Amino acid sequence: MTNKSRIILALALTLLPSLLAVFFRSIDVHAVLNMISIGGLYFGVTYLLENSTIKRTIYYRLSCFFIAIVIIGVMFKVQHWPYGSEIILTGGVAIVVTYVVRFAKKLQKKFPDYLKLMVVVLLIFGKLLKLYHYYFGNETLMLADLCFILLMFYYLWKEFKNKESVNKNGID
Repeated sequence: MTNKSRIILALALTLLPSLLAVFFRSIDVHAVLNMISIGGLYFGVTYLLENSTIKRTIYYRLSCFFIAIVIIGVMFKVQHWPYGSEIILTGGVAIVVTYVVRFAKKLQKKFPDYLKLMVVVLLIFGKLLKLYHYYFGNETLMLADLCFILLMFYYLWKEFKNKESVNKNGID
């Protein structure tokens, strides 16, 4: 799968549920739309990981470890075992702290770096707000989706721009 098609698929799967949610008010439909949105997030994140420098750092390993902690917390929560929410909270906050430290140590920060930081922080805290049934969980997740969509549009624009520059130079 090419980079351009992966970005377009991520955008389509992320935007489609938001547009369809306007027309459907059923809770069952929203569950399906959330699953479609997760598919869009998957394609976008795989694109970002393949074209990122984080894979060669300790921050990637730490993030994977903390994601595993969150998954263990989710399994505790599904089984209704004690401390499931606390495990999820610990792993989520650790992911955010790890990414903020990585961002702070990065020497050259560009526009997509700020968007990625916003996506990570808003996504984790939005999920935690929903987990603990606090206000503004859905709104925080919408902001995370908006930042993610902007990030995907930026990379799509960059892919088209690179294709045009290659075609102008006579290379196809």
